[in-house]
Amino acid sequence: MEGNYRYYAFISYKHEDVKWAKWIQKRLESYRLPATIRKKHINCPKRVKPICRDNTDMLPGILEKEIQDKLENSKYLIVICSKNLAKESKYVDTEIDYFINRGMVDRIIPFVVDGEPNSDNPEKECFNKKLKDMPMELLAADAVKDGKYIASLKVIAAILNLTADNLIDRDKIRQKRRKIFGTIGAVLLAILLYIINF
Repeated sequence: MEGNYRYYAFISYKHEDVKWAKWIQKRLESYRLPATIRKKHINCPKRVKPICRDNTDMLPGILEKEIQDKLENSKYLIVICSKNLAKESKYVDTEIDYFINRGMVDRIIPFVVDGEPNSDNPEKECFNKKLKDMPMELLAADAVKDGKYIASLKVIAAILNLTADNLIDRDKIRQKRRKIFGTIGAVLLAILLYIINF
């Protein structure tokens, strides 16, 4: 990983959205970058790991100090955006402020899991005040509109400075191959069972 970062990203979220925080951490850390992309981009890793999430990476001690240490050692900030986040959250606000104050607004990645960013309807809003008042408009990876897998590929692309279309196209090819091999495997198993029982 370029720079002196220990983590590719720190996941910031309201505890009501812990399920999503766990999901995106697992998805990012288990995703394997296709070899064809790694050949074109030789500095890209096989996996985007480690990703920091408070319940998995914090040590006992003073919470604020631990969070600051993890933020200092994280290249990106992934903010889980939901209707829950639109309500106040001291910790999420502090984590966003940390990246803003370090001049790293361009490394804040909103991951929308519920609601709409910058909505005219306050009931649907998923950005908190900090995200809405950014000095520049943030483009979110939107699991509501694109589905969680495509949105997660957009997060990976942002972290690795790749184009999302490349990852999405490669992922579609990967899924087609899995289906083909799965079908072939099922047919061969059926033939084998038929032969054994005949």
